[in-house]
Amino acid sequence: MMNGIVLGTILIFVGALMSYYTGMLIVKCSVATKVHRYEDFAQKLYVPKCRSITSVLNLLCLMGFIMSYIVYIKSMCPQLLFLFWEEEQLPLIMGPSPRASSSGAPCSPSRCSFRFRFRGSSTRCGTRPFSACSAPST
Repeated sequence: MMNGIVLGTILIFVGALMSYYTGMLIVKCSVATKVHRYEDFAQKLYVPKCRSITSVLNLLCLMGFIMSYIVYIKSMCPQLLFLFWEEEQLPLIMGPSPRASSSGAPCSPSRCSFRFRFRGSSTRCGTRPFSACSAPST
């Protein structure tokens, strides 16, 4: 049972069986009540007040999924892009490079007025002699 491979596999199968069983219960409930939404289930099976509670809980669940998806994409997208393109070819809006070795915090907003230009013309503080923190040359 090195690193929980056996226990992890068993728990994944138990979770899959539970998901299948609850999905079939929802289908049976839908056929028996002739409704197709969670809010309608709650209204028909419980009291009408449960319809609004179910609606709010459904929205909170969806908002949680959206937020976790945004965090995942924000953390994975730059790393995937750096597999195919060099740092200078990507826009600065992608954030700091995971490979960059800088001295710490990024520039202050007042000093990085050219933050959204491409990395080829201006970059973060400390990575080039004429970076986004220095005044633009005219």
